[in-house]
Formats: sequence, structure tokens, C-alpha cells
Amino acid sequence: MLDAPKCIGVTDKEDNALIGKELGSVCSDMIVASGSLSEIAAGNGLYKVVGTRVKASKKGTKPKTQACCYARIALQFAAAGKTFKSAGGEMARMKYRLWFEQRDVIKNGLKVDKQTVVRRGFSAD
Repeated sequence: MLDAPKCIGVTDKEDNALIGKELGSVCSDMIVASGSLSEIAAGNGLYKVVGTRVKASKKGTKPKTQACCYARIALQFAAAGKTFKSAGGEMARMKYRLWFEQRDVIKNGLKVDKQTVVRRGFSAD
């Protein structure tokens, strides 16, 4: 089960929606799942950072893998208004991360099992 990546918020509601929705979909192809569908569905899939040799698997149990991974990205912030857009701006370096999280499965108020969830998110570099 994949959750949508979460990002930092901004004061403008339109920009916040744009960053939260668009940035996650733009970056989703940077870390791809490989392996069979049954492994991925069970949370035991192998994830690869495109363009590198870095691979991640649950708890780093597969050979030559680690428990989490990230791809470096950069965002350019520029001034923009209703009638103008600045050509320049500040660059912010960030990491697009993937990690595995254990969640308890609760039925009728009792902890029955644990489920592995693949999480994606952003952090400052």
C-alpha cells in the first residue's frame, strides 16, 4: 500500500495544493518498485532509485539493499503574481525519501498482526 508523499505547506492555499499534489506525482518516478506484484503487495518489494545503484527493501534484508533510500531534488522558488513571474529565485535542496513502516492490524480492539507500509515523503537536505 503506497501513501501519497507529503510535503511542506505554504501560506497561499493555491500554492499549498499545487506543492502537495504536483510535487509528489513529479517525483514518484524517481524511486520505482521492481520485483513481482505479490512481493510488492506483501510489503517485501524491492525499490530502486533511478539512475543510481541504490536499492531498498524491508529492513534491508535482501542482498545489496538498505532499509530506506532517497533521491536528491531541488526546487526553485521565484516571486510570482497575477500578472508577472520572476525568472530568478532561490534554490532549495531536498530529499525525496522512501522508507518502510510497521503498523499494527487491530480487529475488535485486539492487536492481531503487523502490516508493512511503504511511506514516501520529503525532507530538507
